[in-house]
Amino acid sequence: MFIQKSALINVATNACFNTARNILRDFNEISFLKSNRSLDDFTQTTRVRAISTIKDELLKSNPGHGILTNNEVIKESETGLTWAINPIDCISNFMHCLPFFGICITLIDQSSINKSSKKDESDNQSRSGITDYGSSNTSNHAIPNAMLDASAKDIIDYNVLAAIFYDPIRDETFWAEKNSGAYLNSKKLTLISNSQMQIKLNQKEVDILKLNAGCSKSANRNFGSSVMHMAYVAAKRIDSAIEQIDDIANICAGKLLVQEAKGTIKYNNGIITASR
Repeated sequence: MFIQKSALINVATNACFNTARNILRDFNEISFLKSNRSLDDFTQTTRVRAISTIKDELLKSNPGHGILTNNEVIKESETGLTWAINPIDCISNFMHCLPFFGICITLIDQSSINKSSKKDESDNQSRSGITDYGSSNTSNHAIPNAMLDASAKDIIDYNVLAAIFYDPIRDETFWAEKNSGAYLNSKKLTLISNSQMQIKLNQKEVDILKLNAGCSKSANRNFGSSVMHMAYVAAKRIDSAIEQIDDIANICAGKLLVQEAKGTIKYNNGIITASR
């Protein structure tokens, strides 16, 4: 079945594909490294090269958009829209030859960032659909820096317009656009509500999760990648995911994938849960 993707999704997908070639090549060479120092340097080189490739691909079609990684503002936005990227999620799996990692790219409307006084305006924009891309008049260049220092509660409230998570090992592309659904490659993802799968955390469970990112609940699995967990919820591969908010791109992408698949996202004291 052919699915018509928007120009923004195509740009992000191409950025993932072009980056993945080098990442896969380096992944296949990691096992031959003989020291931890060599492994750290090699991984950092891979990450820097991946960021550069993604940046070039994204700015080729949308030169006014901003670009942000988890710890660095790559480019300030001129349009009110910012790409949040995670070039290798989860990088510790990549370093240890574990085949559970991917490339994550999300597009965020800056008007939703630290703009609580404009919440009603943001809600109106979100109801108008994806055709309003670029309509924000936000030009405050301090906003991307504010994103770096954002609290977990701020991040979960961001207005995410588009998201891509590409798994190069399995050649799987999870993608979503606001108000347009979530997809795995060309298959639309739709969750059937199951009230028994709704996760309710008490304070003791929250405290345990903060100490240990793993989860003992049988409905959960832990692959080390928060966005992969939530993408797998959207694809009905696992019933639920419980994550600490660790990275802007990861959480925003996972949130949009689950929401567009008609799943449930909840936030409680630094922990995000995704379920049917």
